[in-house]
Amino acid sequence: MKLGVLLAVLSLHPACAISPGIAVRNRTTSISDDQLRTIVGAVQVQVDRDFYPIWLTRADIRFVDSDSDVGTMWQVSVVDAVPGGFQESEHSFDIAAGKPFATVYATTNHPLSTAISHEILEMLANPWLGRASVVADSSPGVLFDVVYVEVCDPVAWYTYPVDPEHGDFTQVSDFVMPAWFAPALPENQQDQIPVPKKWTFAGALFGPMSTNGQGTFSKVAVTATR
Repeated sequence: MKLGVLLAVLSLHPACAISPGIAVRNRTTSISDDQLRTIVGAVQVQVDRDFYPIWLTRADIRFVDSDSDVGTMWQVSVVDAVPGGFQESEHSFDIAAGKPFATVYATTNHPLSTAISHEILEMLANPWLGRASVVADSSPGVLFDVVYVEVCDPVAWYTYPVDPEHGDFTQVSDFVMPAWFAPALPENQQDQIPVPKKWTFAGALFGPMSTNGQGTFSKVAVTATR
């Protein structure tokens, strides 16, 4: 990676103290509007109660009619999966509209509420897809790694019920703490990493830069060039 590209990535402002509106649309033939309204309410509870105190970003999440004009609101479109195919829900950035968006596929592979929670949390943590952390890498010729901030990918489909004490057992996605992105120091310096009480909100992982076996994270190795 060229130094100029690296600096461009790292100079982007983190997604702190933002509070966008997020519109969730139903574009499926298999999910009822009432089901989505319930999910939207659960994810709103998660964002306000669990996510905001840790990542300092929240959203006003609303279910909207499929043909509504949502203006500057970010959008999450829930769509039918193609039979026999594999579709991965994703979030991205619409350059022309100047705002993030997400597409969630209604499949039977995982709870729909988890997929919607996953994409909304990742949009909030990294809306412009440029937020990253620099971590050490002892591989030969590698100066360091740039790890992109995706807060749910490392825990894959690890979930927790949003509010069982009040009868809401809707499953939402676990997410990593900011400390999970801590630099990977050499073994003889590991004791210098502050150890949080937990590495994910629901306690799915046990160290920085780890996954639960199904989880992933994206990184770019930065090498020395002449």
